[in-house]
Amino acid sequence: DGAYAVSWLASATKGVSYVLEEATDAAFTQNVQSYSVAALNKTFLAADHALGTTYYYRVKAVHPEYADSGWRETASKAGCAVPGTALATLATLTVPKEDADGAYSVSWGGSPTTGVEYVLEEATNSTFTANRQEVYRGPDPAAALIGRSLDLTYYYRVKAIKPGYKDGAWKTTTNGCKVAIILVTANATCYVNQACNVPLVASVTGGSEPYHFQQDTLAAGARPLNTNIDLLTGNLVGTPSVVGTYNFKVCAVDLGGHQDCESVTVKVNPVTSPWVFIGGSIANFARVTLDGTIIKNVGSENLSRYMYLSTGDHALSVTCTEVHCFAYLGFEAPAGYTFTPASIDLPPDQIPPGTTRDFTIRLSQ
Repeated sequence: DGAYAVSWLASATKGVSYVLEEATDAAFTQNVQSYSVAALNKTFLAADHALGTTYYYRVKAVHPEYADSGWRETASKAGCAVPGTALATLATLTVPKEDADGAYSVSWGGSPTTGVEYVLEEATNSTFTANRQEVYRGPDPAAALIGRSLDLTYYYRVKAIKPGYKDGAWKTTTNGCKVAIILVTANATCYVNQACNVPLVASVTGGSEPYHFQQDTLAAGARPLNTNIDLLTGNLVGTPSVVGTYNFKVCAVDLGGHQDCESVTVKVNPVTSPWVFIGGSIANFARVTLDGTIIKNVGSENLSRYMYLSTGDHALSVTCTEVHCFAYLGFEAPAGYTFTPASIDLPPDQIPPGTTRDFTIRLSQ
């Protein structure tokens, strides 16, 4: 409240008095006040100080028969903050819900008060009683964090601080960041009583390779009869024997036993369409989808795929995930059917890294 006392130790010289200086900056250039004091302390009233200000002090001994002593400041060079109004609670705090490698950023909205610093705390429970630690203090509205452990969820809270002000209240979020393997699945289509080998895994990140794949047998759902999940690729393989829509979960498990299980849908359709061929020379880093189903994934060379395909228009996309992609695709249909176009050529300059090219192919009878 601005009412306090400043005190110091006595000089070894007898008969001295003291000069106490007060300022609003540590260099003693702003709003300097000087007080002559015979005692070893000076008491201030609340009315002597303004709210939202930090006051700094230094003292020296004086005697008419001696040169003045040097100035004595506090060892830490710290002043006394008279808080006044509390800083506003920060409006936003953004924490990712999950991360694969334990390296991510936490950010927050800036304070309306200039010159503040931010304090970011982390814990492994939402009440901040487990493994709580300060992970950032500084002027930036974001902090980059590394080295967080798999299978733990980290929670965060942040506040603004400034000398001369009461700290702002903690800003928290309802979610923490779970550090875990991240599996992205791909839905697939097979045909009854026809050999099927389709990817169920679009990507896996985090953890320690190599991964293996399996069905989550504790979750509801079942895969098509007479099919299995390939342990190494995550593909659905086999010859499904019953038409239907199958919903189940696929798990990616890393070398250390950490896992992520996600839902996938496989449709087993009746055979009512012509047997066609889609194939060609395609870069390792290119992914090809047909009507939303991956028919060639990243990490495999080229494409050679036979399938049943209904007449009409179909959406085909080619995505380049990394450097240097190309795709030269050809489409073949049995007698009485025609593909338009019959081929698609994408040299590297037409599909740069990070882009997707979309096409419509038509199968006519």
